[in-house]
Amino acid sequence: MTAAEPLHQPLSTCPIPEDNDDLRDAITTLAGHINAAEYRFIKLLAALLEREAWLGEGGFKTPAHWLNYACGIDLGAAREKLQVAKCLSNFPRIEEAFRTGTISYSKVRAMTRSATPENEEVLLMYAQHGTAQHVENMVRKHQWAKRLNAPEQDQVQYEARELMWHYDEDGMFVFRCKLTPEDGAMFLKAMEAWFDVVNGN
Repeated sequence: MTAAEPLHQPLSTCPIPEDNDDLRDAITTLAGHINAAEYRFIKLLAALLEREAWLGEGGFKTPAHWLNYACGIDLGAAREKLQVAKCLSNFPRIEEAFRTGTISYSKVRAMTRSATPENEEVLLMYAQHGTAQHVENMVRKHQWAKRLNAPEQDQVQYEARELMWHYDEDGMFVFRCKLTPEDGAMFLKAMEAWFDVVNGN
């Protein structure tokens, strides 16, 4: 099986509206159709995974490798689409908005990275009233807050501490350190006091 052949259509079959309002309407309407088509594509991928149908073609290592070969999708993008396909059915509100073309695949992809039954509705509200970048930013902040509030975060930070130093080609002493927030605050205060002494303040 090879990648699908491109569709060649003469320009006359794709009329461009003369009126600007009609042009904008045509674009947004088509965007909705594209969103709905993306939804169907993701659901087909979910079935592909469930049935392990990708195994029947050419000994591919993973479903993403099959998708890369069969549909010409970049391997990283293929992995993202498959990840969305795996978890979309867990979020019925997001799925319904995607199915009807109300929200784009870009927004769905971002939301499914951190969606839970508890925050699904809030994420969807942002997706419906903001841009894809707004959703991406919100998801990043949510993931950051989740990491900070994780019970094991203090231990993770403690074990990640490090201090490195060397002398550069000019003989200057260069150091780099990574500290917990509390240790960092103490270190910064000590360094500020040291600079005051050195500078005669």
